[in-house]
Amino acid sequence: MKSSRKHIKYKGTRAFPLSFFLFPFSFFLLMSCAQQGSLTGGEKDTEPPKIIKSEPPNFSTHFATGKIVMTFDEYFDLRNINQKLVVSPPMDHKPEFKVKGKSLEIRLKDSLQPGRTYAINFGDALVDLNEANALKNFQFVFSTGSTIDSLQASGNVVMVPDGKPAEDVLVMLYDGTSDSLPLKEIPLYISRTDKEGKFTLKNLAAGSYRIFALKDANNNMLFDQPTEAIAFLDSLLTPGIEQNLRDSAVSVLDSTAVSAVDSLAPVIRDSTKAVASDTAKTSGKKGGKADVNQPNYRYIPDNLELRMFTETRPNQYLSGNERPRRDQVRIRLNEKTDSLDFAFTGLPADSAHLMPEWFGEADTIDFWIGNPLVAGRDSLTALVTYAIPDSTGRPVPKTDTVQFRYRPPTKTPAEAKKEFSVTASPERSKSLDPGQRLILTLSLAYAEADTARIILATGKDSVLRKVGYTLVPDTLKGLILNGSPVEQRHPRILSVAAVFLPDSSYRLHLLPGAFTSLSGLTTDSLDIRFRIKKTEDFGSVRINIPVLDQPAFVEFFGAQNKLLETRRLSGPETMTFSMLAPGKYTARLILDTNGNGKWDTGRYLKHIQPEWVIPFPKELNVKANWEVSETWEWKDPQK
Repeated sequence: MKSSRKHIKYKGTRAFPLSFFLFPFSFFLLMSCAQQGSLTGGEKDTEPPKIIKSEPPNFSTHFATGKIVMTFDEYFDLRNINQKLVVSPPMDHKPEFKVKGKSLEIRLKDSLQPGRTYAINFGDALVDLNEANALKNFQFVFSTGSTIDSLQASGNVVMVPDGKPAEDVLVMLYDGTSDSLPLKEIPLYISRTDKEGKFTLKNLAAGSYRIFALKDANNNMLFDQPTEAIAFLDSLLTPGIEQNLRDSAVSVLDSTAVSAVDSLAPVIRDSTKAVASDTAKTSGKKGGKADVNQPNYRYIPDNLELRMFTETRPNQYLSGNERPRRDQVRIRLNEKTDSLDFAFTGLPADSAHLMPEWFGEADTIDFWIGNPLVAGRDSLTALVTYAIPDSTGRPVPKTDTVQFRYRPPTKTPAEAKKEFSVTASPERSKSLDPGQRLILTLSLAYAEADTARIILATGKDSVLRKVGYTLVPDTLKGLILNGSPVEQRHPRILSVAAVFLPDSSYRLHLLPGAFTSLSGLTTDSLDIRFRIKKTEDFGSVRINIPVLDQPAFVEFFGAQNKLLETRRLSGPETMTFSMLAPGKYTARLILDTNGNGKWDTGRYLKHIQPEWVIPFPKELNVKANWEVSETWEWKDPQK
C-alpha cells in the first residue's frame, strides 16, 4: 500500500516528509504563544439570569394550575427567598420553590380566589451562581379570571421624626374602611419598600383602598405588637391613570372610569424589565398573554408619602428599686413619667427632707434624704403612685408599696471618704469656648459649699490674680411630684459663673473641704488649669423664617447629629446660633400641633398623625470668624 504523504525532493539531497520540517516550527510557535500570558477566563459576568420559557406563560389568564415552571438561560440560586418574597394578594401558605438545573418549579399550596390577579414578586432573591447578579423586581403575574388587573400606585415611606427611608417594610392595601382592618385582617394587596423607602403596588383592580405601611415584627401582616411601627393615610387611595393626549392636554382618569377608555390598551412586557400594564382590565386567552399596545400615560398616584412612627402606648409599671447609700433611695420605671407621688410611710409629712434627682427623661429617679435621723434607719417603706391606662386608655392611679433596706458595705474610712469627689467640665479638654459654663459635678448630694476654699485666678503662675465668681446651682424641673411641679436646685451639679475673657488662661483650685455631703463627708483637693478660646475661632448661623402662623420649634444639630439647642417659635423670627466650632450643622422645624414644646408621635386608632418635621434643605457649613445667613422658605405639608 502506498503512503499518502507527499515528499519534497531536492536535487542531490535526500527526500524527507513535509512533517519533518513542520514539527519544529509548530513547537516553536506553540512555545512562543504560551509565553505571551496566562488565560484570564474572559470578561466578568454582569448580566442577571434571563427567563427563556415559562409554563404557563407570565401574565396568563384563566390560570387553573397549581404548578409553574420557569426556565432561565443560566444556573441560578434563590437567596433569602423567605424574607424577600412578596405574594399579592397574600396567601395563607407561601408557595414552595424547587430549583432543578436551570429551571424553577413553583407549587402553590393555597386555593386561589376566582377572578383575581396574583403577583409573585421575588425582589432581588433570584441570582446567578457565578457572580450573584440579581434579577431585580422579577415577578410572575397571572389571573384566575379572563382579565389582568394592572393599575399601580407608588410612593415612599419615611421614618419620623428623623426622616430616614423606611427600608424593608410592608405596604398594604385594604378594600374596606374599618379602623380594625390592619389589626385583624390580612391585606388585599402587598408590597415591600427598597433601601430608599420606595414602593410600587402593582396589578391593582379598580376601586378605592385604605393604605398602610407596617414594620411587621412577627411576620403575620397584622398591626398587633406595641413595638411595631405603622404609617397610614387619612384618605382613601383610588388608583388611576394620567394620559397625555395629542393636543398636549392632560386627562386624569380614576380607576372607575379606566375600563371605558378604549384607547388605553394594555402594555405588558417581559417581567425582567419594567412592567407597564394597562389601566384596569385587559382581555386575554386561556394560558396565553394579553394583547400589546403602548399609549402615553402614567399611573397615579405616584408620589405618595407615608410617615412611619412607633406609638407611645402607656403601660407604666415599677421595674425596680434599690438603696445605694443610707441617704439615697432609687426607683426605676419601665418608661418615663411626667407625674409621680412618693412618700415614706410611718414618718411625719416632709420629715425626710427629700431632694429628687433624674437625668433627661424621668424613668430613673433618685431621692436624697436630707434628714440624718431618717437616713439612719436600716429599713424604709414608701408608697409610689403613678398613672396607668385603664381598658379605655384613660389614666388611672396605681400605688405600689416599696421596701428599701440598707446593708452597710465593708469599707475603711479612707475608702468611704473617696466616695465623695468633685470633677470639673474642662478637666480633659483643658479649654472652654467663650460663653461655655465651667461646671462642677459632685458624686453625692452636697449640703454645703465653702467658697473660702474655692479659688479662681487668672494669669501666669508667677503673677496670678484672683477672679470674682459666683456658685450657681443647676435647676431641676419638669416633673410633677406629689401634685406640685418640681423646681429646685440640682443636688449634685453647679457652675462657676465669672467674667471669662477670650484668649486667657485660668486656674481653679479647690482646697480640701470645699464641699460637704449630706452625711458629713468632705471633698478632697482639685486643681485644674484651662484656657478660654478666641472668639475668632468660631462662626455663627443666622436663619430667617419669614412665614409661620402656628406654634413650632427649631432644633439645631451639630456633629454626629447631636442636639445643641431648641428654639420655640410662635411666628416669623430670625434666629442666630453663635459660638459654633467650624463644621457641618443641620436644623429642622417641628410643627408643634399641641403646643407642648416637644415632638409627639401618632396614634392610629385615634386618627392622630405624628407631628410634622421639616428638615432644613441643606447642610450649614460653618467656618471660623464667619456668619452663615439663610432664609428658610419652607412649605407647609398640611396645606
